[in-house]
Amino acid sequence: MSLTLGRGEFVSLLGPSGCGKSTVLRLVGGLANTTSGRIERHWDASQQPAPVGCVFQEPTLLPWATVWKNVYLPLRLQGQSRSAARTRVEEAIQLVGLTEFAKAYPRELSGGMKMRVSLARALVTCPRLLMLDEPFAALDEITRFRLNDDLLSLWRQRQMTALFVTHSVYESVYLSTRVVVLSKRPGRVVADIPIDLPHPRDESTRSDPRYLELCEQTSAALHLAMGGRCPMSSEGSHRRLARADTARGLLRLLAPVVLGVAVLAGWEAAVRAWDVSSYLLPAPSGIAQAMWDHREPLLAAWAVTLRTMLLALAGAVVGGVLLAALFNTSKTLELSLFPYAVTLQVTPLLAIAPLLLIWIHDPRRVMLLCAWIVAFFPILSGTAVGLRSTDSGHEDLFRLYGASRWQRLRLLLAPTALPYFLAGLRVSVNLALVGAVVAEFVTAAALEHPGLATIIYEAQYRSDTERAFAALALVSLTGVAFYFATQLLSDWLLGSRRDRRRQGRDLGVEPMLRTLCLLTLLTATPATAIDKVTLALNWKAQPELGGFYQAVADGAYREHGLEVTIRQGGPQINNRPLLAAGRIQFLVGTNLLQAFDAVKQGVPTRVVAAMLQKDPQCLIAHPGQGYDEWSDLTRAPLLMAATGRYSFFLWMEAAHGFQKRNLRPYNHSLAPFLANKKWIQQGFATAEPMRVEEASGEAPLVFLLADNGWDSYSTVIETSQRLIDDQPELVQRFVNASILGWYGYLYGDNAAANTLIKRANPSITDGQIAFSLKQMRAMGLVDSGESLEHGIGAMQAERVRSFFDKMTAAGVFQRGEIDPDKAVTLQFVNQGVGLDRRAQLAPQETN
Repeated sequence: MSLTLGRGEFVSLLGPSGCGKSTVLRLVGGLANTTSGRIERHWDASQQPAPVGCVFQEPTLLPWATVWKNVYLPLRLQGQSRSAARTRVEEAIQLVGLTEFAKAYPRELSGGMKMRVSLARALVTCPRLLMLDEPFAALDEITRFRLNDDLLSLWRQRQMTALFVTHSVYESVYLSTRVVVLSKRPGRVVADIPIDLPHPRDESTRSDPRYLELCEQTSAALHLAMGGRCPMSSEGSHRRLARADTARGLLRLLAPVVLGVAVLAGWEAAVRAWDVSSYLLPAPSGIAQAMWDHREPLLAAWAVTLRTMLLALAGAVVGGVLLAALFNTSKTLELSLFPYAVTLQVTPLLAIAPLLLIWIHDPRRVMLLCAWIVAFFPILSGTAVGLRSTDSGHEDLFRLYGASRWQRLRLLLAPTALPYFLAGLRVSVNLALVGAVVAEFVTAAALEHPGLATIIYEAQYRSDTERAFAALALVSLTGVAFYFATQLLSDWLLGSRRDRRRQGRDLGVEPMLRTLCLLTLLTATPATAIDKVTLALNWKAQPELGGFYQAVADGAYREHGLEVTIRQGGPQINNRPLLAAGRIQFLVGTNLLQAFDAVKQGVPTRVVAAMLQKDPQCLIAHPGQGYDEWSDLTRAPLLMAATGRYSFFLWMEAAHGFQKRNLRPYNHSLAPFLANKKWIQQGFATAEPMRVEEASGEAPLVFLLADNGWDSYSTVIETSQRLIDDQPELVQRFVNASILGWYGYLYGDNAAANTLIKRANPSITDGQIAFSLKQMRAMGLVDSGESLEHGIGAMQAERVRSFFDKMTAAGVFQRGEIDPDKAVTLQFVNQGVGLDRRAQLAPQETN
C-alpha cells in the first residue's frame, strides 16, 4: 500500500471490515510496528511523544476521572502540572462545548458528549496529525451530523492534518478533502477520490448536486455503506441518578437495621413466651447485660483479637498487592507460583497451626500467620485479575502519549485494578477476623492475654452461655462493622465510576444473616423416651471409659431395663449443652469443676456418681532434663490444651507456682513435645506415656496430678435435676448398671467391650487398651480409697467441699459464691453395689 498525507489534508479511509483501515491508522500513529516497508513522518522522529492525537471508536475515557481530568491526561503524562495545563485544558473543553460539564464523570454523559470529551483530549496537545478511528459509528444520526460539523470547524481552526476511518460514504465525502477506498483483505488502494466541495460546509452541502455526485462515485468504488444508531442520554440525567443514589443509600442503611431490630425483638419475645432457660438460649437482653457486666475483660479480649486481625489484614494487603504486581510483570512467574498460593489457601488452619507451633514457639505469631494465610488469597487473586483487565483502548492511549512505566502503573493499572482489589478486600477483612478467631481456638491455652475466641471457649466450658454469646456478639458486630467500613471505603473510592443501578441489590442483608447464623447455635428438642437413654462421653471411646461399654456388652444395662446409646465426645465436641437441653439423659464429666460452674450459672444438673477416684490427668517429661521432682516442672515450657488451662492449670498456678508465660498450645499431637526435649506436656497417665515411648524409644517421666494435691473425682456421671426428681429409679438403675459394668471391665472378661471400643474408635490398638487397663489397675484410678469400702462410684461430701476450697483459693470461684453440695448428690452411690462382684471376679483385690 502506498499512501501520502499532505499537510492540512483531511483524508478518510473507506473499506470493508477487516481490510486494514484501523491497522493503517495505528501504523501512522506509531501504535504498531511495520513488518516490511517504511513510514516517513515529517517531524522529528526522536520527539516523544509524537505530535499525534487520536480519537478511538470507543471514547476510552477513564471512568474514575472527571471530564477535566480526562482531557488533562495527555498533558499530565507529558509532565505538565495542573496549573500550567489549566488554560489549554479549559480551551479544549470549551472548543467541544462542554464547559459546564467539566466536573462531570463519564457515567453522567451521553454518548455524543463522551465522544466530544475524547476529541477534546486529542486536541489538548495541539497535534499536527489528528487520527480518528470510526469515532461516531455508535451515535444516532442527528448527533453524528452535529459532531461532523464540530470536527470540521476544529480542523479548520487548528489547520491540522486529519486521518479519518469510517464505514459511511456520506460522512467521508462530507468531511474529507480526499477519500481513499481500500479493497478486501489484504487492503490495497483501489480509489483515491479528491473531494472538491467548498468550505465551510453545512447542512446545505448535503443537498448539493456535487455532494450527491461524489457520494455516488465513492459508493460505486466501495459498494458498501454502513451506519448505526444509539439513543442519547439526557444532559440532566446525572442529577436524577444522584437523587436515586441518595434514596438507595438510605435504604441500604435502614434495611439491615430494621431487619436486625425485628429479629432481636422476635428472639426476646420467643425466649420469654416459652420460658427458655438462659443456659440453653439467652435472650438478647441477657446477652446485653452480660456484655455490660463483663465489659472490661471482653473489651480487653476484643482488642487482642482486633489487633491480630488488623495486622493480618495489613500483611495480606501488602503481600497480596506486591505479589500480584510481580505476577503482572511475568506470566511465567504467575503460572509458577500461583498454584502454591492456592494450596496455601485451601489447607485447613486446624492442620497448619499445630505444625507451625513446632517451629514458631510464640503462639501470637502463629495466630497472626494463620489469619494472614486465610486473608491473603482474595487480595492476591482480585488484584492480579484487576491488573490484567485494562482496556485495550486505554493501553493504546497511554502508549500514544508516551506514558512511562510509573505513569502507566499509577494512572492506568492501579485505578483499573482498584475495584477488583476492593472486592478482594471486602472478602479478606472478614476472613482475617475468622482466621484470627479460629487460630486463637487452636492456640488458646498458650495465650497469656486471651482474645474473644478464648472467652467463648472458656465460657462454654464453664456453662456460662450468656457470656459466650456476648463474646460471640462482639465477634459478629466486629465483622459487620468492618463489612460496612469496607463498603463505605468502596463507595468513596469508586463512587465516581460505579454504575449505581447495580447497587440497589446489595442492602447489607448478607452480613446481618451471617450474624444471625452465628448467634443461633443452640436449640432445644424434647427428651427421649423413659427407658431409652443416651450417655454422652467427654472423649472418644477408650479404656478410660470402658466400664460403660462393658455394661452394654455384657447386658448390665438391659438387665436394669435400659437401652443405652453411647455418644462419643472429642477434641472439638462439646456435649454438655445437650444435657441441659434434654437431648441426652446422662453425661460423663471430666472432673467436678464443670459441675460447680453449672451451679453458678443456674444450670439444673448434678453429679450422681464418680467412676474414677483419681483423675488420670498427668504431666509428662523427657528423662535426663532435670525434671526429677514435681517442683522442677514449674519452670518448664508446658504444652496444654485450653480445657486444661481453665481447670487444673488454675490450681497448678495458685498452689504450685506454674506460670502462664510458659504455656504452649497442645492440640493432641506429640510432635511438639518430641521435638523439644526441654518441654513438658499434659496427658493421661493411661495413654500418652505409651505413645511417647513408642515414638521416642524411651519411657517418659509421669507426674500424676492426683498425687500432688488435685483431689477431684473424675469421669463423673451427670444428669438433670428434673430426671432426678421425676424418675429417680431410672437414675438409680443407670448408676447401678454402670458400676457393675466397671467391675466387669476391670476384673472380668472385657473382650466384647474392647470390640465395641475399637468399633467406635478405629484408631485405638490392642496394645493401647492393654496399657490403659494396666495403668488404671496399678494406679488405683477406678477402684481405690472410698470405693474399696463403698463400691465404685463412691463420693464423699467432705472431699467435694475440699476440692471447691482449692478452686476458690485458685481464684476460679469467689468464697461463698456457690454451695458445692448442690453440685452433687450422694443419693445413688455409697451403697456397696458391685462389691460382691469384685469379690467374685478378683478375690485377691478384696483381700
